[in-house]
Amino acid sequence: MIIFGAILSYYVHYIAKKVRIYVKNDTLSIFLGIARLSVSLISFIPWFAAEILILIFSVFYFARDDDKVIQYIKDIIPDKDKEFYQQIFNRCR
Repeated sequence: MIIFGAILSYYVHYIAKKVRIYVKNDTLSIFLGIARLSVSLISFIPWFAAEILILIFSVFYFARDDDKVIQYIKDIIPDKDKEFYQQIFNRCR
């Protein structure tokens, strides 16, 4: 998708060079701003979709295996701090 954004950005600049002769600079700068915004939005959509997918899978597996995760965390806590963390776990449940 990044390659698509780069190609689209190249064509926006290419068209802007060709149009610059016929259009005033203010209008051209507005067009370029809108084109750059469009390219960044198109590039952002796949990244956002991947983040949402990772979030959904993470929540699902943490919800499914919550007892295993809690047991793992209890196993790695040092013995001197177990009472403190036990109070935190009891409040969360």
